[in-house]
Amino acid sequence: IGPVTITTDPKKFQYELRELYVQGGGDCPEMSIGAIKIALEISLPGSFIYVFTDARSKDYRLTHEVLQLIQQKQSQVVFVLTGDCDDRTHIGYKVYEEIASTSSGQVFHLDKKQVNEVLKWVEEAVQASKVHLLSTDHLEQAVNTWKIPFDPSLKEVTVSLSGPSPVIEIRNPLGKLIKKGFGLNELLNIHNSAKVVNVKEPEAGMWTVKTSSSGRHSVRITGLSTIDFRAGFSRKPTLDFKKTVSRPVQGIPTYVLLNTSGISTPARIDLLELLNISGSSLKTIPVKYYPDRKPYGIWNVSDFVPPNEAFFLKVTGYDEDDYLFQRVSSVSFSSIVPDAPKVTMPEKTPGYYLQPGQIPCSVDSLLPFTLSFVRNGVTLGVDQYLKESASVNLDIEKVTLSDEDFYECIAVSSAGTGRAQTFFDVSEPPPVIQVPRNVTVTPGETAVLTCLIISAVDYNLTWQRNDRDVRLAEPARIRTLTNLSLELKSVKFNDAGEYHCMVSSEGGSSACFSFPHSARYSAFGREYLEELDALKAAYSRDKGKKYLACPLSFKKTSLLLDDSTFGVEMMTSLGVQNGLLITVPLVGKFISYRRKPWSKQCLHLNSSSTFEKSQKFYLETLPWNRFIEKYQISGTNCRSARGRKPARGFMVTSGNTTI
Repeated sequence: IGPVTITTDPKKFQYELRELYVQGGGDCPEMSIGAIKIALEISLPGSFIYVFTDARSKDYRLTHEVLQLIQQKQSQVVFVLTGDCDDRTHIGYKVYEEIASTSSGQVFHLDKKQVNEVLKWVEEAVQASKVHLLSTDHLEQAVNTWKIPFDPSLKEVTVSLSGPSPVIEIRNPLGKLIKKGFGLNELLNIHNSAKVVNVKEPEAGMWTVKTSSSGRHSVRITGLSTIDFRAGFSRKPTLDFKKTVSRPVQGIPTYVLLNTSGISTPARIDLLELLNISGSSLKTIPVKYYPDRKPYGIWNVSDFVPPNEAFFLKVTGYDEDDYLFQRVSSVSFSSIVPDAPKVTMPEKTPGYYLQPGQIPCSVDSLLPFTLSFVRNGVTLGVDQYLKESASVNLDIEKVTLSDEDFYECIAVSSAGTGRAQTFFDVSEPPPVIQVPRNVTVTPGETAVLTCLIISAVDYNLTWQRNDRDVRLAEPARIRTLTNLSLELKSVKFNDAGEYHCMVSSEGGSSACFSFPHSARYSAFGREYLEELDALKAAYSRDKGKKYLACPLSFKKTSLLLDDSTFGVEMMTSLGVQNGLLITVPLVGKFISYRRKPWSKQCLHLNSSSTFEKSQKFYLETLPWNRFIEKYQISGTNCRSARGRKPARGFMVTSGNTTI
């Protein structure tokens, strides 16, 4: 099969047809079902697929997959046969009829010289806005009369009969027979094989269509209209088509969601009917009317148990002008026959000594089922009844060595029994890591990073940075101490960053990280702050408020404030490339909220400015974890600023600043 040609160019299509040649073979049947499967997979939903062949199928075992694709994509398959390997009782031929019946297609038998006649009909048949009014298949000779309402939206109606001695009669609402040349157009007439006729611009009303054939035959009545519907099935009521599927489950109460097109209020759907493939009614369900529903045109139908045979859906209703209309689904639906529950468990489940444990079990089932956990033939706990697929855990409060064993999960439904097992492997838990604190040092000093390890068994510890062993970079300067702490001598600015402490044992592995901070402070303005000798940060508590102690020294740089209340905005920024570079830019702005709160003006520093008294300021910090904290600068009482939460405080005095 193949290669596949996909094109919208008629010349390209004709060229590819001319390039076809016969190769291999030796027997009559062909791989036609596989070709149909590929066509369904690559084509858009609602496509028309025409199969031209002179042989029955050889790969008929693919029929089930093709039928599923047809119901999923709502596409139509029509067979034009010029041969059948002289055996219409063979399953390789019968699957053609099954595929055509499911997709509302047909099987046409003709001589090769009649192919052009069929192509003319195909050209007429492949039209947009094609809707289905009736689709029936009959296993033997029959004469049938159908009463079908033609609504005003139908621009033309086509009746197609495939079978021996085909006869079609059409009568208008007044009972008058429509004859060829007087309103009836004959699109195809193949002696003893097929007949296709249509009526253009039919008047609205109840029409009568009579068909007859001397043998096995199929009838299709279609029209051109904007009024149509599509259906989805669900096990719960829903108005969301994404929560529906293309096929119901056999034996399970099922809801139908209808999505109509081409109608608006006060048009409505009145009735949903299930028809078998010969057109007989299997079930009739009234449809409730919700005039205020948005979007309009969504109709949910109460639950029913799907029949065991294939069925079409037929809807009837009234349009905006109260004309009766009827539509039939473009494909027939067959119920999914559920299998026994599918149970899955991991081959091995880890458990850790003296810690809580769980043994997982996942069950995939279309039917309700009863689930149980079993160990050595003994059921653990109570059985659980579940209505749909689920994942369930068997909980062990505190794992001991005696819990190590094989555990089985068993799910039983009306379709059968599924089971799986896992081995619960008990071991020591992975090491627990604690990082006492992040480390802050001045360039040139030595930093020591420490991990506190809690483990009941021996373990291995390594230090990594950027997924590489840090000792490999500069072994003379960076080493692991006897207590497994990491020592960095003569710290540089680019040493700042994240260091991972990796610990592994027979129970597993763990990881944690620590930050060494290489500190440098600078200020922006005409003058600048001296480099901070050291950053000594410590948290303490005073009357429920936290303070961050940090000594700063100034070099002649001070600020003269008048009697008005001003503020200076400062920022600490951390977390730039390759670690942490700490800067404190003293921004040349101040905040005046004497009358207009938070209006900003420019303020420049000069060497003659001095601090004369405590004033209100704001400090904004961005620490390594990028969390922004607001600090209020005031007197010693740490009052909260208007609109801001109470925060850390500091006061300004001549010569130094305490944060």
